[in-house]
Amino acid sequence: MVGFAICVLHEGTWVTQPLCYLEDLFVDDAARGKGAGRALIEAIINEAREKGWSKVYWVTREGNPARALYDKLAVVDDYVRYRIHDLAVADYAVYRPDKAQPPATLALYVNNTRRRCVLPACELTVCMVDSLSLKG
Repeated sequence: MVGFAICVLHEGTWVTQPLCYLEDLFVDDAARGKGAGRALIEAIINEAREKGWSKVYWVTREGNPARALYDKLAVVDDYVRYRIHDLAVADYAVYRPDKAQPPATLALYVNNTRRRCVLPACELTVCMVDSLSLKG
């Protein structure tokens, strides 16, 4: 595997179309700087356009070297992120094998496509790149 991206679709209060939060983006060290990150983000952007999502957004550390890529693909806004750490998560929000209720819907697609787990309040999308063939 070269890399993956995990996105969470959710509703917003100001728009009627889904919002897409890019939760995680990972590219293997050996593949960094060769276009895998760009390919993953562009795949998400293309899906957002095709499906009418209102926005794709993410957060990253200020010193993250991947910001060189992010700055080419998106704009930095003026939002400030606040966090409250170490809160317990309610049992109904997390799927655990020891609980009786599995996720509402689970559909898997393999090889450079999407893996989806559709829960009552959100949709989780995982984009995976198993191999990469780029120009140059």
